Amino acid sequence: MSVAMHGIVHLSDLEAYALQLGKLKLFSLPRLVDIREGHLDLANEEMRHFAEVMQHFRRHYGLGKTALVTSTDLDYAMGRMYSMLAEAGDPGFRVFRSMEDARAWLSDPTFPS
Repeated sequence: MSVAMHGIVHLSDLEAYALQLGKLKLFSLPRLVDIREGHLDLANEEMRHFAEVMQHFRRHYGLGKTALVTSTDLDYAMGRMYSMLAEAGDPGFRVFRSMEDARAWLSDPTFPS
């Protein structure tokens, strides 16, 4: 499953995406999130909040791999911050700079890796 996010991506956009995943029972599926044509606009505290939200959702809906693909250093750093904040509750999250690397990781059957 893949999704592309364009323009400025706010906390409310990420929360709406997570809610949809839960409603559609898609949390356990591998996901590729492409924000190369978008930009994450979250403060540090918002990123912490989103990590807590995702941990809650994952406890209820299950674990699945998520690969975030970025095109900017800032978005890559934000993805790494999320990865560190959510490590215990969202162990299947990684951030990448290339679609090829993200797809290769998603297709690797080991979880988490």
